[in-house]
Formats: sequence, structure tokens, C-alpha cells
Amino acid sequence: MIPQSGSHYTYLLEAFGPLPAFLYVWLVVTIQFPCSRAIVSLTFANYIVQPFFPGCAETPEAARKLIAIAVLLFLGWVNTRRVRWATTVQDVLAFTKVFALIIIIITGTHYLVRSGAESYENAFDGTNWHPALIATAFYHTLWAYDGWDSCNMIVEEMKDPYRNLPRAIAISLTFVTLIYVLTNVAYFGVLSPGEILSSEAVAVTFGQRALGVMAWTIPIFVACSTGGGINGSIFGSSRLLFVSARRGHLPKVLSLVCVENYTPVTSLFFLGEIPVKNTVTGNGCRLPLSLCV
Repeated sequence: MIPQSGSHYTYLLEAFGPLPAFLYVWLVVTIQFPCSRAIVSLTFANYIVQPFFPGCAETPEAARKLIAIAVLLFLGWVNTRRVRWATTVQDVLAFTKVFALIIIIITGTHYLVRSGAESYENAFDGTNWHPALIATAFYHTLWAYDGWDSCNMIVEEMKDPYRNLPRAIAISLTFVTLIYVLTNVAYFGVLSPGEILSSEAVAVTFGQRALGVMAWTIPIFVACSTGGGINGSIFGSSRLLFVSARRGHLPKVLSLVCVENYTPVTSLFFLGEIPVKNTVTGNGCRLPLSLCV
């Protein structure tokens, strides 16, 4: 294990030298981080706005963008204030997400027990087994399991990383895999494969079918989940900028740390500016993000 923060940047630097590490950090700083954060913040905003416009095919764009910008600025500010604040917000949002998934699992299990596993009959009919399509499916799926990489971003801030980093990765991946598999089993207990494929937000469709008057809670839970993704991304990526600036691969000003709060304030400000601009301009990030991930 390399006991340094920076994740992929540090691994590339140690394995292949400064040039690949330099190219990587500029790619993720200018495209991947800001674009992914802008897209996720707009997703967060869409789920927050959706309950206020029931039955509408599309929510107001201005409202979505304003809420997306607000959550980016708020979470950025939280991360500049205290590390403890950022981790507390992350804990609360993670608990909310797990709580929502447990509700889905329990509800789906109830439907499976009551009505049987009709959705699982001939479940793989019509499946296209082309290797390219299977690879694409993995590509779209694995991002949901990538949260553990944030631990590699903050190795220098961990207590006893030689012990705690492997444990964190093993425990988190095992838990996430288990709960996601159970969630998908629950989805098929309520929805047919066709309904799942045609739904733009499977959890929301599940809530509308299974939770009745409480269906409005699902968009809120999904918003909390995406908010946790934004906060974790801000927390981890700011450390990547700090480490690469310390090495001279980014402007030195990005390696400054607040002497009162011990947070990389300049990196956090820099990371907040570009996603806000991308959020204002719209969804132009989707193509470059797909190309660089």
C-alpha cells in the first residue's frame, strides 16, 4: 500500500512517473470532477422539485438549476468549515440512503411472499448477450460501487491506514453489494422487467406502485442519496487537488490549507466554481464525461 493521499494520481505517479499522473489530474480536474458533480447536482434538484409538480412530464429548468447550485455551494461551504462537519453530513445522508433501501427491500419482500415470483419467470427472455453490450452494462453499473475510492483520496488523514483502509474497502464493498442485490430482488417483486427497463427512476416507480400515499418520500430519499454522492466527491477530490498541487502538477495555491479549520480551502473553492458554471450552462458534460471515465 502507498501511504499517501491522491488515489489514482498517486498510483500513476509511483508506477509510471510524473507525465501520466500530470495528464490524469488535469483530465479529472477540468472534465470528470466538475461534469459529474454538475450532473449529480441536477439529478438531486430534479428529485427535490418533482414532488411539487405531480403529474408533470418535466419540472421547471430554472428551479432545478437554482437548487443544484444551492446544494453545490452549501456542501462546498460545509467542507471548508470543518472536516467533522463534512463527515457528519456524509454519515447522515448515508444513513438516510440505507434506511430507504431497507424500506424498499422489506416492501419488495412482502410483495414476493404475497404474490409469488411472477417477475422472475423467464426473467432472461429477450436478453442480448453480445459482449459489447455486457461490457456497457458493467460500465454503467460499476460506478455505483466506486465510493470506496474516496478512502484512497484521504489516506494521509486516516488513523492507521495500513489496517483501516483495507478494512474500510472490504466492509463497504461487501455491504453495498449485499444491499444493492437485495434491492434489485425487491424491485422485481413489484415491477416487471419491462417496467424497470422503461422507467427513468426505478425507485420512484417502485414507490408509486408499492407505497401508496407515502410514495412522495422516495424522491426525497433519492435526493439524499445523490447529495451524499456530491458531498463525498467534494471531500475526496479536494484532497486530490491538494496532493497534486503539492507535487507541482497544479498551481501551488491549491495546496494551501486553512490554519484554523485544517481544510484545503483553495482546492474546495476551485472545485466549486467549475461545477456551478456547468450547472448553469446545462447538460453539455454528458459526452465528455462518458469519454473520460
